[in-house]
Amino acid sequence: MGKKIVFIDCDNTLVYINEDYEQCIPESAFNIIKKARDMGILVYLCTGRSLSELDGPVSEVEFDGIIGGSGAFILEDGDIIYERVMDYEDVKEIIEFMEKEKVTYFIEGNDGIYANKMTRDFFKKDRMTVMLGDIMRPIEEADLSKVNKIEYMSSVFSAEEVNNNLKNKYDIVGYSYGKQACGGEISTKGISKGSAVRYVLEAKGIDINDSYGIGDSGNDIEMFKNTGTAIAVGNASDEVKRFANYISKDADEDGIEYAFINNIF
Repeated sequence: MGKKIVFIDCDNTLVYINEDYEQCIPESAFNIIKKARDMGILVYLCTGRSLSELDGPVSEVEFDGIIGGSGAFILEDGDIIYERVMDYEDVKEIIEFMEKEKVTYFIEGNDGIYANKMTRDFFKKDRMTVMLGDIMRPIEEADLSKVNKIEYMSSVFSAEEVNNNLKNKYDIVGYSYGKQACGGEISTKGISKGSAVRYVLEAKGIDINDSYGIGDSGNDIEMFKNTGTAIAVGNASDEVKRFANYISKDADEDGIEYAFINNIF
């Protein structure tokens, strides 16, 4: 058995939203991650968030590295050591489609999150997303050459339909927003949490059998496929659980601690 490494998703895996719509991390998760690192186990955050969104309680957790933007960049010791931003012309094409079809969307970069007025207003109407809506900046201020990924919310288009309209040029992971709208996460084809995990494993010389992924949502499936042991928290979707080797407890019921104790230590 060689050196172990653990990749942990952020939202609804490490972080959960309480009844007051606040971001929370169980104290047990802080403690178990510290214990693992003290034992020499590498622990990476593996999230869809970009640098501009890494605030709140997650910023208080010490990691050995961060995979962000669903694989668009890797951060170690405060420096970006790997980056795969979207092509400028691709970003323009996607924005043109979203604007034409009046789809709510936003683009994510390490310097900020950007959206048109319709999207900013959409987010500010919902208590679950009002904080994200508050930090969104006008799309006109965005540097389209520094985009990690694009997210959209629409009650009209499925992820497959969006990709068909965009000539299947991108990787799109579908998700549900609330109970009504459907949406997705658009990335450069071949860029995912899984591709970034492979990069880290190769760079560190770690065997895939000594790697673990903990997650809950669609963009964690590629992470699961590229780690030796895939662990879904209890609140994960049924689709994600099908790719898991082990089902832990819910995120807000010490799911991270339970995953470490029963699989990694």
